[in-house]
Amino acid sequence: MMNRVKKWAEVRVGDLGQVFTGRTPSTKCPEYFGNTFFFITPGDMHQGKHIHATERSLSSSGAILLRRIQLPPKSVCVSCIGWQMGEVVMTSATSFTNQQINSIVPRDDVDADFLYYCFVPRKQELLSLASAIGVRTPILFSCGQEFACEKGEKGSDSLVRRAAFQCSESGDRQF
Repeated sequence: MMNRVKKWAEVRVGDLGQVFTGRTPSTKCPEYFGNTFFFITPGDMHQGKHIHATERSLSSSGAILLRRIQLPPKSVCVSCIGWQMGEVVMTSATSFTNQQINSIVPRDDVDADFLYYCFVPRKQELLSLASAIGVRTPILFSCGQEFACEKGEKGSDSLVRRAAFQCSESGDRQF
């Protein structure tokens, strides 16, 4: 059994960074789509830890339209609606997501890798939370749910390794 250096604190997701819900530009406006920026949907979230390609992409016009929800590299994305709920990825480049995904842009003092590894093994917990809320197509993070997770300060490699180890023990494949 691994000894924890510190007690894990209960924190709200919003305390770890800015939380954004994605949006899809109108498909009636083809000028919003192109090959400039990743547009992440739940179907793209099966590549492992980092997103390196997406089925659809946005143009500069699409990026301008959605500029308020633009995600920088190292943002953590969690699918939050429907049967693919609980899938987790990290952006590798400036990206955007559709409305089925909530993303966390970590605060400067929060380690993005650690945050990613906090969410990876929690798919069943997220599904249970959604069921407890009692909504048909749950949207997570909208009700201030709390998760037992240390914030993982930047430069805390041992925390990232510990979180990764805990994920591997849970049998998760997303490394």
